[in-house]
Amino acid sequence: MFLREAKVGIPINGNGCINHSIDRFLEDIKKFQFNITKNTLGDLLKFKKDLESKEDNYTLTENDANTLHNIMYKLESTFEAESSSIWTFALREKRFPISVLLGDIKQLFGKGVFNKLPELSRFDLTEAGKCIATERYTASAFHILRAMEEIIKDLYLSVIKQKRLKKPMWFGMVESLKKKTRKKPNEALLDQLDSIRKHYRNPTAHPTKVYDCDEAQDLLATSIATINMMVKEKKRYV
Repeated sequence: MFLREAKVGIPINGNGCINHSIDRFLEDIKKFQFNITKNTLGDLLKFKKDLESKEDNYTLTENDANTLHNIMYKLESTFEAESSSIWTFALREKRFPISVLLGDIKQLFGKGVFNKLPELSRFDLTEAGKCIATERYTASAFHILRAMEEIIKDLYLSVIKQKRLKKPMWFGMVESLKKKTRKKPNEALLDQLDSIRKHYRNPTAHPTKVYDCDEAQDLLATSIATINMMVKEKKRYV
């Protein structure tokens, strides 16, 4: 709009002036992938090249202003038509920083904890962060709980060396850990794992369960604390 309505006497150089505004416009067309509009920029590029040949203190003449107005007016029609086919997804802030949820979930865990987790769990937790950031809350719960079960299995295999379950599942693994008499795992941790199973894992398996933003973040926070505990507990057995 600034370029379309540019007035006679506006300097072509300087921050916020004509050349700077044209550059910003061209950068945004490229950045936001307006490829159809990009193919119609010939007249604007030629106009910009003509301005670059002028002296530094040059200001728009009436002819310049009219030419720029016509160029931008034609571009506007193409730009608006292309805009109707482009979707923008705005991410709303959550309790956890968006940048961490999208790209650095390991920051939420204790020092060195994330790198000690099974590979599949690291994948699932990374996906869970992205799901919460992009408001796919129920999907995030599935990823978190799948990661949890894999980490429980990792702890279970570290603690139980003989007569292991043929098919290790959440309930069975925790029950086996509870029955261990010598060097028994932390009772508070086992209680927490039972609580997550009862209040999150089992309800999530029900087809009618749908998570909202707060529930998904509550589950993530609870799981982070529990995972930190499991990694610390595993050190006693390896």
